[in-house]
Amino acid sequence: MLDRGTSNFSPVLQGINRLLLAMGLAIVIILLRLPLAHAQAEKLPNPVFAQVFQEIVTYHVNPPSAKQLFYYTVSLIQKQDPYIQTREQNNLVVYYNHKPVFAFRTTGDDDARGWGAIAQAFLEQIYPYSPALQRQTLEDQSQTIINTLVQVLDKYSHVTIYGPKSKAQNVADQNDDPKASIGVTIATDGRTATVKNIVPHSPAQLHLAVGDTIQSIDGKSIAGLKAAQIVSLFRGAPDSKVYVNFTHLGEARQAGIPRALLSQASFNSYVKNDVLYLQIQKFTQGTAQKIASVMHAQPHVTGIVLDLRGNRGGVLSEATAIADLFLATGNMISMRGRHPDSIASFNASTTTEKSDRPIVVLIDGQTASSSEVLAAALQDNHRAVVIGTRSYGKGMVQRATYIEGLGQLAITWAELYKPGNEASLDKIGVAPNICLAGNDLMPMPMQTTPEPGKFVMWFRRAPQVTWDSKTCPRLPRKDKSEDLVFAASLIATPDLYYKALNNKQI
Repeated sequence: MLDRGTSNFSPVLQGINRLLLAMGLAIVIILLRLPLAHAQAEKLPNPVFAQVFQEIVTYHVNPPSAKQLFYYTVSLIQKQDPYIQTREQNNLVVYYNHKPVFAFRTTGDDDARGWGAIAQAFLEQIYPYSPALQRQTLEDQSQTIINTLVQVLDKYSHVTIYGPKSKAQNVADQNDDPKASIGVTIATDGRTATVKNIVPHSPAQLHLAVGDTIQSIDGKSIAGLKAAQIVSLFRGAPDSKVYVNFTHLGEARQAGIPRALLSQASFNSYVKNDVLYLQIQKFTQGTAQKIASVMHAQPHVTGIVLDLRGNRGGVLSEATAIADLFLATGNMISMRGRHPDSIASFNASTTTEKSDRPIVVLIDGQTASSSEVLAAALQDNHRAVVIGTRSYGKGMVQRATYIEGLGQLAITWAELYKPGNEASLDKIGVAPNICLAGNDLMPMPMQTTPEPGKFVMWFRRAPQVTWDSKTCPRLPRKDKSEDLVFAASLIATPDLYYKALNNKQI
């Protein structure tokens, strides 16, 4: 991962970079074929490396140079076959088993498309010589290399590699509308995927079991793929079949599993003791409008508990639209990156009908991304009391681009900043007003006059407060229902609620 202001490319690569700077390489791209180059090179149908390099250099929040991207690509190729070597002479000469096979004239440091074209030509030209590279098709090699390259940039940039479908179908598969799939949740170790959960009454329930390990999908190995990429392979047209090779209790099996449209609600709502509970699992298109309808149908509730525990995010505009239901004025979140188009500020509108009911927001260590935006917007505008543990801390935004011959490239291009103190959401996340971290910490019984010290932690949120990894740690609670009772009790005790809202010590 590339941290802000630093590079994660290897020290060897950085040494190469210094050497190249000293040599002052030319600004022309020409492939020089040497006499020993005898194998026939096939070509990739699309300039995928040039497009990927261009996207990274143009949009990433902290990009390496195009030259660094090239040499990291070379290192990934050499890692597969140590017989591939390079040497800097007047040109970049490439050897196989100590014999020169071809050479390149190189280009300027920041010529992203130039270095991308060289990277692709390098792979295409060396591929016929290398039995190690030929274990995959040329297209699969390019996808594997680019996928690894993108993952080095930061922990959120990624590639979703598509199968032989149309661009329109692939892009449709990425939206938040109901999809045809099989109904599993998986975790991956980089080699295989383990089934972690199965949706009740889904197609997967007839063929798979929790704990099964998946090796390939439709004949494609899942080694090296991220969980999101593996899940995308399950998706397709309703009633079509996906063929899964897996291991069940040590026995190798294959199953043809039909895909079906799975309806998953983005939130649940109910009213108890005049308090409206909104448990939002994820933000999908239309979530804000549905929540507005629920609130409109419950005009007489005394308060709202907004449960964002376990919510890993979703559509950012839906999160800000929900915040807008409660904020009369004020900034909700700011987004900033290197590219001018990545700079934006989301402010409360003056046209949306607003709710003035007291709000308590529940968060935990799995509250991430768009859900952190919602919690921070309400907290920093003194519109809600946030309780729970410190949130996950995913404050980076990805820019998604379709690349022909590869798939969807998601590049981290902006960082999210909270309103008020302008602190970044990334890594630190949202610190609750009232901390309820750990299994052994019981919330205080709510009283008009509480006993001193019963709150586990009370944050003043003053400028001098330093947020770090020790500030309300992400410790899980065994009985999560206690937090709901605590939230309702806080709403039922206005004196304590407004003290917490205004960051005053009890």
